[in-house]
Amino acid sequence: MIFWLWTPRFLLHKQVPTRRLLPGAVVGALVLGGTIGTAPLWMGPTLNQNAKAFGPFGVVLALLGMVLTVITTSMICAVFAPVWEEFRRKESVEGAAVGVGPA
Repeated sequence: MIFWLWTPRFLLHKQVPTRRLLPGAVVGALVLGGTIGTAPLWMGPTLNQNAKAFGPFGVVLALLGMVLTVITTSMICAVFAPVWEEFRRKESVEGAAVGVGPA
């Protein structure tokens, strides 16, 4: 979770407060931790099935699929917090400009 707090903060030069990065860090830690933690349950049967159907080529493709899944998930989690922060900032500015709110 520390990685998911530090990375966006570093990349955005500390423009986004740590408190706003916390939801993305929690999501990143849970999703990637869950993927890696449950991988032994579903990767074994997948590798065996691909090995029977395609041989070593199937095993390599299954492993590449797993690696690409983890990389894509980690990139989504790393980008989530800054994008969400920008969306919320624009939404609040547009809401104030239009006069949306209690009358």
